[in-house]
Amino acid sequence: FFGPFCFLQRSSALCMPIRTALRTGLLSSSVWFRQQRLYGNGQLDFNDPTKAYRPKTTWEIARSILVFHLCAQPWLVRNSEWLLALGRRVIGDRATYACVKTSFFAHFCAGENEKDMQPTLRRLEAVGVGAILDYAAEKDIEAEPTPSRPIPHRPHIVEVTGAIQDYTGEEDCERNMELILSCIDTASRAPGDGIAAVKLTALGKPRMLLRVSKILLGVRRMWLEAFLPERSRDIKEEELRFAVSRPDLQVLVTLDDFKASLHRAEVQMTEAEMERVFSHFDVSQDGLIDYLEWTARLALTELAADAPANLSADRQLVHKVVSQLAARSGISLLTAQELTLTKNLWGRLQKVSEAALKGRVRVLIDAEQTYMQVAIDHFTTQLQRTYNKSFPTVFNTYQCYLNFTHHRVTNDLERSKREGWIFAAKLVRGAYMVQERKLSMEKSYDSPILPNIQRTHDNYNTSLLAVLDNIERCEVVIATHNQETVELAVRTMQERGLQPREHGVYFAQLLGMADNLSLTLGQAGFKVFKYVPYGPVNEVMPYLIRRAQENGGVMAGAQKEKRMLWQELKRRALTCLPLRLGHSVLRPNPSAPRS
Repeated sequence: FFGPFCFLQRSSALCMPIRTALRTGLLSSSVWFRQQRLYGNGQLDFNDPTKAYRPKTTWEIARSILVFHLCAQPWLVRNSEWLLALGRRVIGDRATYACVKTSFFAHFCAGENEKDMQPTLRRLEAVGVGAILDYAAEKDIEAEPTPSRPIPHRPHIVEVTGAIQDYTGEEDCERNMELILSCIDTASRAPGDGIAAVKLTALGKPRMLLRVSKILLGVRRMWLEAFLPERSRDIKEEELRFAVSRPDLQVLVTLDDFKASLHRAEVQMTEAEMERVFSHFDVSQDGLIDYLEWTARLALTELAADAPANLSADRQLVHKVVSQLAARSGISLLTAQELTLTKNLWGRLQKVSEAALKGRVRVLIDAEQTYMQVAIDHFTTQLQRTYNKSFPTVFNTYQCYLNFTHHRVTNDLERSKREGWIFAAKLVRGAYMVQERKLSMEKSYDSPILPNIQRTHDNYNTSLLAVLDNIERCEVVIATHNQETVELAVRTMQERGLQPREHGVYFAQLLGMADNLSLTLGQAGFKVFKYVPYGPVNEVMPYLIRRAQENGGVMAGAQKEKRMLWQELKRRALTCLPLRLGHSVLRPNPSAPRS
């Protein structure tokens, strides 16, 4: 498979001329009228290979066809890790990674470092497509080093958005924060809207996020046991990750209900203290509290085993209630050391968000596995309360293959409306399906993953429309390769009179995939970005393997793109256009809009 790749890549390198992408921030009048005509008539054509792929070189088209063909082979995807290990044993690491680098890596990634990425970034910019740099090293709880299994330090590169492999202490988290701040600084100086992506596991240990998630699940258990005791018995711990979002578990609690519940739980407080605690949670002061208010008023310091001395009198009382309810439910609260680590993470997130707000950069907080996602959602929502008041600084990510996502979206829309901040969301279908289903089988609870792809499509589209219904106080990144969803978004924007560059609607696709969507949207003036993974080949391989394994549906959808690529390749051959590898058929339009 890889021999022809290596030969063609060397040939391409020898004949490819050095081009400088023309840069401009203004649209020519002809381009502007063309955009208005296309958009106004709703005639974006994502099925025209000639228009979609005109910025791509003939070599890139040929490589794309072969890569998509290989990725569509179930046996190859299923055994990719084994094949990679076999290659390393037989021909060695250097030769194996050289083969990968000239094929899959070259297709899906921009390079190993900042210098390698520049040609790709310039070419995207020239056709109106922005870049969200993604340091793609993978990290999970099992990958953390231990004293018996240390991970050596490796130098990092300009931007960190993936979970870093080499946790050895808080020093690494601080280093990662500095790299993210550098990323935000770069994005703030880029033309158009600046966007940066961040994983919380780059700023705090996954085990700590898991610990905070368990405590937050305990808080949800407290709520259900206190105010819906007859229903809470039927809900397993793992289901608490999404159960409170269900409409059938919503309840409004009066002061009398609150007091009665605390008495049933044998909480040791006076009536006056209970009233003060209720008033603390009753944000709207309407005599009722619900789950949104219950969680909105809980701070991390109130989830510690020992209350910090600097807590206010009201928060001391809240801590008193929480600690007693936690003891009754068998929940272990944060130790002093864990509280310090949590505060350190929160401090880093504040620095990142402050820098983003100052530079007018949007920060996308990536979603991760559901066993850590509860803590990630908690921190993200707290950031949004502080930094999204005047500018959509922080975006949360919603994975639409989860069966409770639509409820989460509507809950958070309501939360932002009540609390007066800008709702900002990135919608994805999801990338941890194999892990989530395996975990649900091991723990014997219903899988949170929707049963089929159509249900996932429906969930995504319904959530998207809910956000577009409130777009005057929202922003959304539509991260999808699904053409029907993109067409739905474009059609809905047209019907509601939302101009492509005047509202906070962004499209995003992965580098190397769905170019017919990205390039068409970019050339028509929409705000569109590519997720651009980068990093050393050996560190990025787990990312590439997971993408192939988790996105089988996406790779199957890429077969349409492969057919379009074949059509364009044949057209270039039949019309005798230049076929020198490394030369695009048409130069990118220098007046194309930039995201």
